[in-house]
Amino acid sequence: MEKRFISGILQRAGLNAFKISSITDRENTGKIFQRLAEHRVNVEFVNQIPLKNGIIDIILCVDNKDAQSTRALLEEVKIKLNAQTISPLDSV
Repeated sequence: MEKRFISGILQRAGLNAFKISSITDRENTGKIFQRLAEHRVNVEFVNQIPLKNGIIDIILCVDNKDAQSTRALLEEVKIKLNAQTISPLDSV
């Protein structure tokens, strides 16, 4: 049987997105997902956006039920990543 590669994005309602802006400590971005995993928050979608001078933004989506706790957890990690802002993008 021939193997085929299938790629795409699943559309799903009921998500909230968060943008973590201007992360200068790229080496430790895994701390975001480690902290969320510790609190059993599932990240449905994640995208890393490279900016100039090695700075990145990360956008991630979580279920609406996890939005409030995710915001608090991201604020905790923000300082460790030397990120500038956490911006919620409601109901994406």
